[in-house]
Amino acid sequence: MEDWKVRLSLLWVVGWLVGIVGNMLELYEPGVIEEISAGEMAGVQITPELMLMMAVLFLIGPVMALLSITLKDSINRWEI
Repeated sequence: MEDWKVRLSLLWVVGWLVGIVGNMLELYEPGVIEEISAGEMAGVQITPELMLMMAVLFLIGPVMALLSITLKDSINRWEI
């Protein structure tokens, strides 16, 4: 495996973990857990569609890390 692929993959994983930690630390603010229990988050109603969107966004980091390592060089360096 090439070194740049591992570095790119690690950057995706680190970015993903930073996002998770940021979300976890947000729960320590007073009233946030009660707001989520009431079905709202930052003034937005929590719906199944919102939960699906958040789950998809949550999976982008690990999927991109996996693809960074497994795809061929020509696909990884594809430019628009």
